[in-house]
Amino acid sequence: MNGTQQLESGNGVSMGRHVTVNRLEVPHITRSALNNTYRCQASNTKLVPPVERSIRIDMLLKPTSVNLTNKQKVFSSGIQYNMTCIVDGSVPDTEIKWTQNNRPFKRGAVSFITFVLRHLD
Repeated sequence: MNGTQQLESGNGVSMGRHVTVNRLEVPHITRSALNNTYRCQASNTKLVPPVERSIRIDMLLKPTSVNLTNKQKVFSSGIQYNMTCIVDGSVPDTEIKWTQNNRPFKRGAVSFITFVLRHLD
């Protein structure tokens, strides 16, 4: 089972006395499979409840987008500028590092705001 969707499977292959093997192949896992649960349920009679085991799909996902907001094309000396880096779609959360001329940013202030929007089903 995948969540509430019943997946079709064959009868399995007998591997000897009291052992049956059934494999589920998911050929192309995509980002949308994150946190899906696959459950294997075994039963042979209605007299006792089935035995089951499950696995939750966890993934490492790279960001889907990185955007800079408030970016100026021309800067003037003596004026403070604020730039924001917005990273979306990464699992786990992204560590954002600022650099200046390929070196770690040393001057000024770097502040962080983290929030998570969740879509409720």
